Amino acid sequence: MPNNTESITKPINWTPLVVTCGLVLLLWGLNWFLPQVNNTAGTTGDMFGVVNSLFSAFAFVGIIFAILLQMRELEYQRQELIDTRKELKGQKEQLALQAETQKIQQFESTFFQMLSLHNERATQLKVNAGRTNEKTGQVCFETIYKQSLYTPLKKINAKNRIEEIDVHLNSSGYTTGAVMPYFRELYRIIEFIDNHDTVDQHFYTNLICDTMSVHEKLILFYFALSSFTQEGFQNYIHKYGLLRGLSISGLGDLSHEEFYHQNAYGRQDENE
Repeated sequence: MPNNTESITKPINWTPLVVTCGLVLLLWGLNWFLPQVNNTAGTTGDMFGVVNSLFSAFAFVGIIFAILLQMRELEYQRQELIDTRKELKGQKEQLALQAETQKIQQFESTFFQMLSLHNERATQLKVNAGRTNEKTGQVCFETIYKQSLYTPLKKINAKNRIEEIDVHLNSSGYTTGAVMPYFRELYRIIEFIDNHDTVDQHFYTNLICDTMSVHEKLILFYFALSSFTQEGFQNYIHKYGLLRGLSISGLGDLSHEEFYHQNAYGRQDENE
């Protein structure tokens, strides 16, 4: 327990006690000395009365001394109470910090486990890039986009973009393959981060964004606009800038950039 030595070791003020004792002795001395000078000494009983008065005076002095000691003890107790409150406050703050740290650790444990499973799913992707050429892993996104999506997506009309994107994604066969579950799992990870406002959400979404390839973001660009995606995916893309680093020149048409606000690309929206 912390000690406030300045207040605890503060000396007792003995001045009232010394003054009281001095006055008692002075009065007793005058009571004994003056009758001797005037040759009018009292009786033996009067002398005992003086002695009794002396003892009564010293008893009064003792009471004052006891009061001073009690004040001293109360000062100790008051200081100990203050120190105890400070210590309890420090312990409460430390427990709150430990609880917060534990929450972050639990979040990170779940987050990195989900991210690991997500990356493992990416390694399981397979696509044929020719009769004898099979692509596996994250490089599949480049083959998927260039072979099946890039050319058809050039013809998308902004007004009917959702329906047209649905047609192209469905006709390419990837809405029933491994690509659809991959992006749906990505959505669940972003949703998990968004539900934990006690952590630096942008830090963890940036980790995901930085590991995504250019063609993965291009497919995400159109997939999030389709009706096959979960409701709210576009909101997450805008909120966390998940298309940051996207190659605009890789879009089916440069005008498609307007399908998202600027903050989706990690840029400040000029209209805000």
